[in-house]
Amino acid sequence: MTFLSVILTTIFFFGSLQYNAFNCNKSDLKENLNQLSSCQTNEIVNWDSSLLGLTKEGYAIKQRDLLNALQGQILATDDIELITLFKRAVRNHNTLYSEYEAKPIVSFNKHHPDLDFKIPETNIILDVLDSEVIVTSELSILRQSDSSSLILDGYKQEVSEVYINGSKLNDSEYKVTAHELIILSLPKDPEFILKVISKIDPYNNDSMEGLYKSGKWLSTQCESEGARRIFYTFDRPDNLSKYTVTIIADNKKYPTRISNGNLVFEGIHSDGRAIITWHDPYPKPSYLFASVLGDFDIAEGTYNTEDEEEVKLQVFVEKGKKEQAKYSLWALKQSMLFDQTFFDRKYDLEYLKMVSIPDYNHGAMENKGLLIFNAQRLLIDKESGPDNYFRAIAHTIMHEYAHNWSGNRVTVKNWFELPLKEAFTDFRSMLFNEYLFSSEIARIEQIQRLRESQFPEDASALAHPIQIESYVSSDELYDQTTYVKGREVFRMLHTILGDKFRVAQNAYFSKYDGQAVSFKELLSTLNEVSEVDLSVFERWFHQVGTPTITLSMDYNSDNNTAEILVKQSCLHPKTHEEQKPFHIPLFLELINLDGKIIAPKIKVDFKDREMVFRFDNVDEKPIPLFLHGLSAPVKWKYDFTDQELESIILHTDDAFWRFEAGNIFVKKQLINLATTIMKNPENEIFLSSNVHNFYRHVLNSKTLSPMAKAQIFDLPSLRTLAEELKIYDYQFIAKVRDKYKKQLAKELENDLVDLLEKNPNPKTYNPYSKNFVHDMKVRELRNSILSYLVSFDEEKYVSLSTDQYLDSDNFNNKLASVNILANTSGPQREKTLHDFYEKWKNDKTVINHWIIAIVSSKNCTIEMLDDIQNKDSFDPKNPNHLRSIFRVFANNLTVYHDSEGKGYKYLTDNIIRIASFNPVLANQFIQAAFVDYKKLADAQKSLMQKQLIRLREAPGVAASIKERANNFLSES
Repeated sequence: MTFLSVILTTIFFFGSLQYNAFNCNKSDLKENLNQLSSCQTNEIVNWDSSLLGLTKEGYAIKQRDLLNALQGQILATDDIELITLFKRAVRNHNTLYSEYEAKPIVSFNKHHPDLDFKIPETNIILDVLDSEVIVTSELSILRQSDSSSLILDGYKQEVSEVYINGSKLNDSEYKVTAHELIILSLPKDPEFILKVISKIDPYNNDSMEGLYKSGKWLSTQCESEGARRIFYTFDRPDNLSKYTVTIIADNKKYPTRISNGNLVFEGIHSDGRAIITWHDPYPKPSYLFASVLGDFDIAEGTYNTEDEEEVKLQVFVEKGKKEQAKYSLWALKQSMLFDQTFFDRKYDLEYLKMVSIPDYNHGAMENKGLLIFNAQRLLIDKESGPDNYFRAIAHTIMHEYAHNWSGNRVTVKNWFELPLKEAFTDFRSMLFNEYLFSSEIARIEQIQRLRESQFPEDASALAHPIQIESYVSSDELYDQTTYVKGREVFRMLHTILGDKFRVAQNAYFSKYDGQAVSFKELLSTLNEVSEVDLSVFERWFHQVGTPTITLSMDYNSDNNTAEILVKQSCLHPKTHEEQKPFHIPLFLELINLDGKIIAPKIKVDFKDREMVFRFDNVDEKPIPLFLHGLSAPVKWKYDFTDQELESIILHTDDAFWRFEAGNIFVKKQLINLATTIMKNPENEIFLSSNVHNFYRHVLNSKTLSPMAKAQIFDLPSLRTLAEELKIYDYQFIAKVRDKYKKQLAKELENDLVDLLEKNPNPKTYNPYSKNFVHDMKVRELRNSILSYLVSFDEEKYVSLSTDQYLDSDNFNNKLASVNILANTSGPQREKTLHDFYEKWKNDKTVINHWIIAIVSSKNCTIEMLDDIQNKDSFDPKNPNHLRSIFRVFANNLTVYHDSEGKGYKYLTDNIIRIASFNPVLANQFIQAAFVDYKKLADAQKSLMQKQLIRLREAPGVAASIKERANNFLSES
């Protein structure tokens, strides 16, 4: 039989319904897959005798083709054992024959295998030498099955010795492949001890996973599959183990040697190096393992829990940056108090450590008792960070701290359940930021991110339900849907359950403490404890897309009644089929034009396609307010008049509706302006007096806060306007928006200058002051006004922005001036940007602000991007620097979507380059780069399509990246 006939026969018997024939061949198939999965070198698997005479290249191609042909058939069997074996075989083939990789395998939740063994305790010794680290791992193994072999995950390790119950194994009793340690000879005992001694090289590990050298330090990143680069284990979330970690290292080189848990021993090793041992008494998955070594400055403090137990707090930072850690220490204490006060979550260890790493690949990581942060998400003071970074840092610290219970003490069963820990945790961080910084600031920022990042994702090829059922790589799950939409769904749960939410979540944490669970356990607990039927609400976890709420009002002045019809709809973004209705907490309130409440706010559980609300004794046509605080992640439709919008802004106490009314008004004017220009492109267009008066009434209000006034200047994004117009010509839309801004500034010039004088800059900048939030609002208003004035008359007002840059005592105002001037064309632009660069060029974190100012400006060119990368201060592998260029560039829509496709090619070139050393980061850029693909005009879409094809076919690019490119192309 030729090799081709083997493939065809294999497809035939899998594809047919001849179950007996399938069983006859199943054992042979498993034997061959098992042989391939355990190959250590380019061994020949005896698929067929015709392979024996082939070259290595010929054999690799034939084997690849066979695996590709088998994949769909094997997945269709739902045989978990066979599918798991097939995945191992494909992974090993792709490692051994990397030039001839088999196609990516989709992992399905239903195929997730149970563990044959558990590891209740793990003891790790990290012996840190100058050129390598010797890792001794001692694992207590507990049988869960009668399996005759033990297969542990491991990667980039050199195994020296293996022991079971103290007896050294010989080479025939275990195998080491590229991804596994396979113990072939096991005792039948229910429990035994496995000891492995291996070597790793963190100094040349540029993956930013496992243990790796970052600058002067050694640090870890183990989520989602990085622990296997350090020690052998079951590197999956449901393998919970208590860790004891001993570090042996040169004390002069690494004065700081920390790991998870509490300090139990510190001393001098027999060779004179320092030795330290940490123990975490709480079982955790391997992705939460962490260790950091280096020479740091340390900011310290304490926190007393409600039981008066003292927790030692430490922040480890780069030398010379201790002052920038003070705010982080304060924010950590506020986080601990908030989670304890409002969610009954108390900290449980003697130590809580936070570490700043400038080259960290993510925002931060919640390792139990040892939180590791990207420096940009931990270090700040008034000299080095703007207002919004103070808020972002507080949010990030609360997020990582809150994981202590939602993710650490109660963790997830597998990566399909990722939002259970991330969304649940980020929901509490949302509330924390509103608590610290007001809903007027924090909630509006959250809503803007939802609309600008998650809504487009939910309408694209990357759309997926929160409860994930399949993926190619777990890296692709860390997206806007998991975090941003997910947290909004938990916010709805909190709204619907009210006080019962707290009782129910406490029951959940108590019941599943120390376990790995799924959404099923959470929702069943919430249902049981709250006695609220959440069966319809569960659709938020399983259905994809963004629902739209449509309201219409029938007001009858003869009998003074108002009827409001509310409908909901959600089309699947890929199939365009109508989905089942969602459970939406729909608030509803009626006011009149003077702001008087006609019908007080009520909360309605909206679960049907439509509902009708009737209000009697209504003497005038009311203004409906609904979805207060944006109580659900939905879009909505209702036709407000301009007068009604003005009334809402001036009278409502709901921060969302103040912002929303202004946003709707501005959007309406911009759409009208764009439509008029398209019809009469040669005519000069002016804004009406109604528009000017609307702004003047808002700006002259004595009751509105500076932030409410600042938000009226916040123009809708280009993507939002494109969605409304259904025209994705970003250059045209930008011109319309600029025209609107300039005309408005010209007409309101005196009002704006007067408002500047009435709202002087706060005299002090103190993030710990009670006035800090109000001062933020004043600075936001002033800088919005400056931006408008400079856009209208650059020559006249650029000096105001320049003076602020030179004279301000805080970084926020200096950076605001830099961003304003970056969009001008005069000499002050270059002078200010140069001055800022010279001051901060040696600070790897702060220089990101300079990069972003240039890349996000309307003056940006591809040549400027190249110039930035040629600067000495630019680190081509620093994740923050790469994000500051390429993610920001993809969102500079007028420059990125140029008519020749140069932006697409430039970004794709760099995604392919970055994928070779940081596939996680490259994956993040794909969403930003191609999210508009299916909406673009044909000519523009064709240019982008070429780059997606390049990405899909690029050699050496991770499977998950190719799959994402293919997903977008499937929308063609």
